Amino acid sequence: MRAKENNKEYFNQMIIGLILGDGTLVRKYEKGNTYFQYAQSLIHMAYIHHVFNIFVNSNYCNITKLDVKEIIVKGNMYKYLSFSTKSLQEFNRLHSLFYINRKKIVPIEIENLLTPIGLAYWIMDDGSRVNTGFHLNTNGFERTHVEILTNVLFNKFNLNCSIQSRNRIYILKNSIPQLISIIEPYIIPSMSYKIKPTQIN
Repeated sequence: MRAKENNKEYFNQMIIGLILGDGTLVRKYEKGNTYFQYAQSLIHMAYIHHVFNIFVNSNYCNITKLDVKEIIVKGNMYKYLSFSTKSLQEFNRLHSLFYINRKKIVPIEIENLLTPIGLAYWIMDDGSRVNTGFHLNTNGFERTHVEILTNVLFNKFNLNCSIQSRNRIYILKNSIPQLISIIEPYIIPSMSYKIKPTQIN
């Protein structure tokens, strides 16, 4: 693990991106604590090991290895890796920000919460090249929340975006060099294919 990743400030910024992406916060009881769940397909094994190791080294997990699970989609079986953290009081605030009635939302405070580190992990989770631009798969959020995110991407990171079908964010071609300059220091090698300039024309 790179030294910069082994500190609390890095973790606090990273988890915002993970929550915007594939991460889930679970608080089963109103007076109970919250735990974080995360999963990735086997093709992203190196990436989930990277994330898991940061959680383990930060003492958020009781487990020492990832779980291998299976899911059947349209008759096809897929394997994926997952982990859950301890139930912790410090995650309660994040749950209260990002969830209403157990549904994930985008909090108004997101402009203050999202940093280049968080953006990098959000991209590694949910970003994909499309034609000459870049998609963020934000289709799990309502339109008003996606609009909040596009405003943050423009106002804070100077990224020109549009909202396409199924509420997905599209980062325009003219903003790709800016996007790469912001997130490249935090992209791990196995996910660098998403931002290689030679593959984004």
